[in-house]
Amino acid sequence: MVINKSNVNEWSKIIPALIAQDKRRVDHLMRKIENGTIELIQDQFYSVANMPLQSVCTVGKFFGGFWMGGYGCIDGNKYVCLDKLYGDAVSGKCLIYSFGISGDWSFEETMADLGCTIRTFDPTIDGKAKPKTEKVT
Repeated sequence: MVINKSNVNEWSKIIPALIAQDKRRVDHLMRKIENGTIELIQDQFYSVANMPLQSVCTVGKFFGGFWMGGYGCIDGNKYVCLDKLYGDAVSGKCLIYSFGISGDWSFEETMADLGCTIRTFDPTIDGKAKPKTEKVT
């Protein structure tokens, strides 16, 4: 398989998990604008501005996480370079180990939607916290 920047870039635009994640973020922003005070709109602006892209990666995306308005940061998101992940995901060889879940499964569930196998470890959470998909263990 030939992996080039164009293949990875096109693939990143049709990933259902990313499309769903972006739709949730846009819907959230639209609700803030429709119902918004200047403070709510500023809060959403800073949540987007808080995701700079600083990498030598050709195609990188943020996965998972949520905006913590009271703290002014995004928690739980991970920046993933898709350059190498692309080949593994389309060939079914993607395996991710994730440490420190703390009850937020958004990254792991999104990566599982890509076709990755996810193994999670966090000794601080009890057995009641479960992901929404069987693809994450």
